[in-house]
Amino acid sequence: MVSRAITSFFPALDCRTLPPPSSDTDVMRNIETSQDKLDPEFNQGVEDLVKDILSTVKPKQGFGQGKTVTGRQLAALVQHYVATLNDPRSLPTLQTAWDAALMTLVEDTVRELQERYVREMRQGIQQAGGMPLEEDPSSSAASMMSLHQTVFEGLLDTLKGRLHSFCEAAEMTQAVVELTASVNGTQDDSRGILCSLLSENRSSSESFCNQLVQTLYQPISDKLASPPENYDIKALEADLAQLKATYDKQARGPCKHKVYLQFAEFLEGQKTAFSTIKGYQEEDYKLQEETRRREAEVANLQEERLQVERQVALSMKEQQDQVEMLMAEFGREVQNLKEEEKERRDAIMRDLQVKMEETAQRNVSMLEELTRRQEGVVQQQMEAMQQQQRQQMEGMMQMAKAIQERNDKIARELQEQAQKAKSPGFLENVMGSVVDIVKQGASLILMSKFPIAGAAAAVGASAAQAVTGRTATTGTAPKAPSTK
Repeated sequence: MVSRAITSFFPALDCRTLPPPSSDTDVMRNIETSQDKLDPEFNQGVEDLVKDILSTVKPKQGFGQGKTVTGRQLAALVQHYVATLNDPRSLPTLQTAWDAALMTLVEDTVRELQERYVREMRQGIQQAGGMPLEEDPSSSAASMMSLHQTVFEGLLDTLKGRLHSFCEAAEMTQAVVELTASVNGTQDDSRGILCSLLSENRSSSESFCNQLVQTLYQPISDKLASPPENYDIKALEADLAQLKATYDKQARGPCKHKVYLQFAEFLEGQKTAFSTIKGYQEEDYKLQEETRRREAEVANLQEERLQVERQVALSMKEQQDQVEMLMAEFGREVQNLKEEEKERRDAIMRDLQVKMEETAQRNVSMLEELTRRQEGVVQQQMEAMQQQQRQQMEGMMQMAKAIQERNDKIARELQEQAQKAKSPGFLENVMGSVVDIVKQGASLILMSKFPIAGAAAAVGASAAQAVTGRTATTGTAPKAPSTK
């Protein structure tokens, strides 16, 4: 009967051989604590066996569709079936066994995550410098609530990752509620892990702040016990202000305001006693008391403001998300408008480029036409000047011819007179005439080669001739006898 059941439940058989774990009897007696002393062949054989099993054996299916059963759940199912079979009043069913296995899985997972929460919170507190820490999550430094949020979000992710393939939505919600209640506590019973840690942090904060304020007050206490000669109420107030500033910088945890307010009452008593010893008036004491009272009110108002700001920040998160979405949409619309404007500007620039090219072409044509017209006018002026020069040249040539004829006539007359008279004054007149003749001949040569220069030279020669004639007329030499 048993053999048939075994062969029915296990129709196939596959065997693997493993080498002995070790030849040392001490290692064999304590294999769990001697893992590093086992033979490498045995460790390799175990790894190969595990790989073979995982590659061939399929996981057992649970009660619901697509749900698998772990080894711990299978053991819970077997225990439940055995307990039900041993109870004559119970009837084993798969649903009740599966629910019991799920309950075991959820309880084990929640218990493991609780231990993990405590462990990770302790590690985070230690990394942040140890207790006491601030509790406000909006604080710039590490705080208890910020650590709690980080660690608890990780726990929820792990819980959902482990149970999503076994539990329905309602069962998953119940598991989250149980984990949240065990960590944060409930409204009826606030004894959760977080509450215990916060209580421990507050106790640590109170102890730390009390020790700090006592340490800071010790030098002032020594001065009050034996005041220096010039130590008055103003000096005491300056020391107390310095004490408060140092305390605000070094105090940590949620109890720092509470501890200082309690210590402030003690300080008021010390200031009153010191003021009485120094003979200060009661009015000044009342003024200082009112100032301290207002400082306490301001501190309370600041605490209330911080709480309101935290609530407003939480309520504004959704609005901020909506604004970011609208800003993204607006950015896309602006980008589209920029692209359309760029296309329109490019089209205008292309049209303007075409118009500029057409205008440049027309200007080039007009410039070429103007150049042709100017070249025609210059050519006409050059021809007119050449015509005028030819006319002048002809006139000068006729003038030169007339002068040449006159010079020839004068030369003949001079020759005749030279034969008739040989007086010195006559020779001078002859020489002047010869000079005139030479100058006129030079003028004619210049006119023949350089028309304009020749004309100027001719004018100069005429002037010289006139001067020479006047000189000959006014001279003392006797006139030559006339041939006529």
